[in-house]
Amino acid sequence: GLPVVVGWQWHQLQQRGAGGNEPANVRRRVHDVGEMYGTEDPRRLMLLLEAYEVAYVYVGPAERANFPEAGIAKFAAMVGEELELFFTNDTVQVYRVAGRVR
Repeated sequence: GLPVVVGWQWHQLQQRGAGGNEPANVRRRVHDVGEMYGTEDPRRLMLLLEAYEVAYVYVGPAERANFPEAGIAKFAAMVGEELELFFTNDTVQVYRVAGRVR
């Protein structure tokens, strides 16, 4: 499979230890993922996707339940320019960052 920006937060904190910068790095990644889904600004999203070299974005029931509707709606609005619709069914969409193939 492909790597994710951050896995399960508590597991990541446990695996990375309680000292040093690692817990702060995990929390920063959690914050950034929240911003990716929550921001309405396509430019901000693209900056974050580039920073983490994200190739695919998953939008399913959990993302819709946990992030603002306007933040989720931006993904569909970006299709044809920055994003491509890679997969879709009744509940899930997977977007591929245009030009980034994995």
